[in-house]
Amino acid sequence: MIIDKILRVIQQYTPSNFTADSVILAMAEITAEQLGINRKRIYELDELIDTIYNTYNEIKTSSDFNEYISGLKKLILSRNEIEFDREMKKVFMEAKFLLSFYPGMKQNDDIKRFRRLLSVFMPKVVVANLFISLILQRKGVEV
Repeated sequence: MIIDKILRVIQQYTPSNFTADSVILAMAEITAEQLGINRKRIYELDELIDTIYNTYNEIKTSSDFNEYISGLKKLILSRNEIEFDREMKKVFMEAKFLLSFYPGMKQNDDIKRFRRLLSVFMPKVVVANLFISLILQRKGVEV
């Protein structure tokens, strides 16, 4: 179900059948959209990837991001349903922060549970998170 949901989101951004190129372009467009990158401007793919990477780095180094992450960690580790609901509302307010949350991190059970939940409710954020992970791998950046 999760993979199907993610693939349907990607397919909405592809003009034809899935190819490696069309999937990469779709993921780049979804990521740019989630980051609030100017959609009216036409980018070459490498330029868009650099813009995404730079925007990601700006987010990661912002003071707001650190505050956001502390709330997110609390949410992921929460076992109390009331606390989970309260934190969830705060967390989902800023997708640009959410998609920047450790895209390459090793997955423990809590992270897997959180990512499954995101996949159902915010598949574009998950696609963007995956795309940023690919960019970081391509650039040889350790996460």
